[in-house]
Amino acid sequence: TALVALVHDVIVVVGIFAMLGTFFGVEIDALFVTAMLTVIGFSVHDTIVVFDRIRENRVRHAGEPFEAIGARVANTFSGGELKRLLLEALFRST
Repeated sequence: TALVALVHDVIVVVGIFAMLGTFFGVEIDALFVTAMLTVIGFSVHDTIVVFDRIRENRVRHAGEPFEAIGARVANTFSGGELKRLLLEALFRST
């Protein structure tokens, strides 16, 4: 699933630039390659954060079934972690 998310992030950016190139004549240059590497880096970082939270909760709640741990991670992530990731992405883009 992490690889699918990474490929999705890259395809979205490449697709937007393909449409901009078709309709407005935007060319791909070294700055675009730098931006793509940045998108890949941020996607990998966010994936690492999510899987690290899952790992921490599996250790913390070792006797519980994985489904309960997954639900707890999803609830925790939808609260604090999602807010932090969105704010981080917002401030990275400025």
